[in-house]
Amino acid sequence: AALDRLPQLRAGVAAVIGERAQSKTLVAYVVPAEPEPASDDAFVDGVRGALADILPGYMVPTSVFVLDELPLTSNGKVDRKALLAAQTHAASGRARERVAPRDALETRLAAIWSELLEFDGLGVEDDFFLDLGGQSFLAMRLMARIQAEFGVELELASLFRQGTIAAQAKLVRAGSEARAWSPIVEIQAGEG
Repeated sequence: AALDRLPQLRAGVAAVIGERAQSKTLVAYVVPAEPEPASDDAFVDGVRGALADILPGYMVPTSVFVLDELPLTSNGKVDRKALLAAQTHAASGRARERVAPRDALETRLAAIWSELLEFDGLGVEDDFFLDLGGQSFLAMRLMARIQAEFGVELELASLFRQGTIAAQAKLVRAGSEARAWSPIVEIQAGEG
């Protein structure tokens, strides 16, 4: 209902994504009233700011996805399943092509992200927080899974600075290489 009150929108719908309580996040899918907003990032910030003026903080969507049209079912209702597919293409206001995993490491990271975020079709350039609605609890779980899977301990802050699968893959590779090298070299094996 709050989205309907914003003059900069022709249409909009909010949805909760994620099935488990700890992975649920509120997102909005919007169609601008003007065909081409001046800047998608500025437009998204404006929508979130307008919602923050009329809603409590916890009700402001973590991500806003800008679409040309809302997908509809044959009955004319919003097709909520199609919204998830549109989400990876709209990418929180920054429309771009989905970039598929390019190697085994990115593929494995994408599988971990998909499992934690509870949806498929992630691109390696999608941002954990900005594009996918990730939150700090899930970020901690992600870092723990990366450590368990790859034996590399990444700082939680790295996800805020380098929040894409592609960037995380680089950090995992760098961490693996650093772990493989040791300044201690055994010269002669001892017996005791």
